[in-house]
Amino acid sequence: MSTLFKGISKEDLNYQSRVEQKVWTSLEASQVQLREKIESLEAESGAYRSEIAKLNDRLGSLAQENANIKREITNQHTAISGLQRDMKDVKDRAFPAAEISLFDVPETAAPKPASAVTSAAVIAPSAAKPAVPAPAKAPSVSAPSPAVKTTPRILTVNRKFKFVVVNVGLKEKMTMGQQLIVERNAKKIGTIAVEKLYDNFSAATIVEETKNVSMQEGDTVRSAS
Repeated sequence: MSTLFKGISKEDLNYQSRVEQKVWTSLEASQVQLREKIESLEAESGAYRSEIAKLNDRLGSLAQENANIKREITNQHTAISGLQRDMKDVKDRAFPAAEISLFDVPETAAPKPASAVTSAAVIAPSAAKPAVPAPAKAPSVSAPSPAVKTTPRILTVNRKFKFVVVNVGLKEKMTMGQQLIVERNAKKIGTIAVEKLYDNFSAATIVEETKNVSMQEGDTVRSAS
């Protein structure tokens, strides 16, 4: 036996070998656990990176949505301003004196006052006959002027908001929600419903339109009832 192990019994060597084996086994187990821990941390890190990427994508989408909303708000403001201008133009173009009720029969204009009766001619008196007055002429009366009537019709069409403006309003006894039939060449092409009333014109929602025939300025309207 080598002098290195001189004085060490076989039992001691076996014990030392078993201890060393346990140490190596423990170290190997620790290495396995460490590798598993590293792999777990790497997996968590990958999951975090993936989640961060998703959040960045979401933030990008939200930023784009915010930009779209701002753009839509700007477009809506522009559309509202345009609509207000259109309504003002329509109001300025309205002629109350030339309009008549959509439902009432126009009244006949009152006759003008008769002209003065022509004075009777006076016959000069003579010695033989007394003066006799000449027969009076019938009073002249002017013929009554016909009432002016404007055909109820569409003044403008707004396709974006699906409504029209017609040249009849409160003065023509229109009512909210009242439905009107739209015609062209005496043929029905659609229906509208009054949504906003003014003195001399109204804004009405397009309820229905005949297929392939769109409402346009100048189309006539009449009560649906």
